[in-house]
Amino acid sequence: MSGFPPLISPPVQSGKGFDDFQAQCGALFEPYRMCPERRHTDFHWGSNIRAGHGLSLVRMQYNFDWSLTQDGERRGFCVFIPRVGGYEATLDKRQVEVTPGKILLVPTRQVRCIKLYSNSMRPGIALDFDEGVVAKVLSSLSDDDKVTDCRDILPVLERSSHVGTALSGIAQLLETGTFVDEGLRNSPKAAALMIEAALTLIFENVPHHGSNRVQRRAPLLAPRHVHDAVDFMRAHLHQPLTMSDIATAAGVSVRSLQVAFRHFYDTTPMAYLRQLRLEEVHAELSSAENRLPVNEVALKWGFLHMGRFAAQYRAAYGVYPSETMARAQRMLH
Repeated sequence: MSGFPPLISPPVQSGKGFDDFQAQCGALFEPYRMCPERRHTDFHWGSNIRAGHGLSLVRMQYNFDWSLTQDGERRGFCVFIPRVGGYEATLDKRQVEVTPGKILLVPTRQVRCIKLYSNSMRPGIALDFDEGVVAKVLSSLSDDDKVTDCRDILPVLERSSHVGTALSGIAQLLETGTFVDEGLRNSPKAAALMIEAALTLIFENVPHHGSNRVQRRAPLLAPRHVHDAVDFMRAHLHQPLTMSDIATAAGVSVRSLQVAFRHFYDTTPMAYLRQLRLEEVHAELSSAENRLPVNEVALKWGFLHMGRFAAQYRAAYGVYPSETMARAQRMLH
């Protein structure tokens, strides 16, 4: 995805039909082959790509699933942050799935196939770092200046973790400064520093092939029992859960779990659970395919008090749930 002047965007593109999508955007993803999961006559898409300083920022919108399959080797490093929809990636022989609330980290050379779930025409963001900038940052973190390999990096990162929160913040600044106010066009030094900060944050704190040779600060990744607690929450979001249920599933005491969540996520386990449920409600209400009223969607995800739910939703997303659903329905017409 190179060839554009630093952080200068080609025209925003959009269209209908996967063949049109492939014709307009196929070159951006080379050497990966674009494939629809199924042929749909009403496939709609939109894209905006900006590149410079060793980074390509990619915003894609689409209303049906499609995939990228490797046809040749490509080097670099990608960060995918879904807002709705998600990704299913095959990394060499490993498969991972990433939904909203998580971040996908992938060395490009290891991606065999990545399936992109429909994001209901709400743009997700991807950061595609060039091989050169990745190698430069890795070398700067090493004692012997020879670490240039981030293979086998832990591919899934919780957005609510310290690392995930910081990385999401940097991505948001890059996205805003590139697509919204375009402030980074006039400050290449700021753009380069933010790109370096994002990669440094990742390579110092997320385990990968060269981790043992990287000078790291105190680890920010949560321990295994916290991940087990989060996995248990995600698997039982529809069910009434207590602190004891979650702690038992994670194999620790309630007190230990509270301390760990406060340390790594700066919140309580129950507040974290509520946020996970709000994300599911938001994703469902944002889908043009949803036919359930707001109160039924809320009840489905465990919110029993509608007034309190609406207030929590507005605090999280800046609008009331009914506004999200109305916006999604307008996209149908």
